[in-house]
Amino acid sequence: MVERRSPTELLVAWPYSREYLATVMPAGARVRRLRPGNYEVLRTAKLTAFAPLGERKPEHLELIQKVWPRNEKGRGTVFRLSLAEPLPAEPGDFLDIPASNAPGFVIRNCTFEDHRARGLRIMASHGVIERNTFRRLKMAAVTVGAEYEFWREAGWVEDVTIRNNTIQDVGRDAAIHGSGEYLLGAISAFGRTDRQSKLPLWPGNREIIIEGNTVRDCPAAGIFVAAAADVQVRGNRLENCFWRPCE
Repeated sequence: MVERRSPTELLVAWPYSREYLATVMPAGARVRRLRPGNYEVLRTAKLTAFAPLGERKPEHLELIQKVWPRNEKGRGTVFRLSLAEPLPAEPGDFLDIPASNAPGFVIRNCTFEDHRARGLRIMASHGVIERNTFRRLKMAAVTVGAEYEFWREAGWVEDVTIRNNTIQDVGRDAAIHGSGEYLLGAISAFGRTDRQSKLPLWPGNREIIIEGNTVRDCPAAGIFVAAAADVQVRGNRLENCFWRPCE
């Protein structure tokens, strides 16, 4: 957030042009105020309107540059965010709106194989990932969670089911054993928060079900869960996991 105009009208910003951001912000969506550092959800309010502004004050651009230090200097867009009830927040605080990030997805009966990235990189809620096949991937097969630090792309996810998938020979990049790695399993729930923060990792991912999956040949964990609560892991088959590529 870059400015409070009233208890129910806030100015927020991001480091890009306006693009189509306002079109994916539905009225009635939940706006979350987050604690800087570990991004704990402190309070929520209901969105009534979201629209870009033409003006950008110097102090707005300074805050954009501080939050996104790799951004081109002087670039960014400010938006007016209107709420149905007050949401206590100050300039520099973080807000997110989960409904803008493709909730209600289904990924079913697909094959992901022979490439250097993750199979699925999920940062949306209310979804199902089932009966897919993942083979010969350099990174993890399925990751769900928040990317608040570095990319600052999306937040905590809720109500995601990962079911009856087949995963074989993934996570072969040696970086999966690196000291800065945060995706430590073929299936990973994670929260990428500020590395310099002294606050405890907050369990912001909720209601995740991991069931009936088969994981074979992964040098890291078959299933890794962090920054999460209300997680159910059941009926999975893990074979030849947790070995280093050089062994």
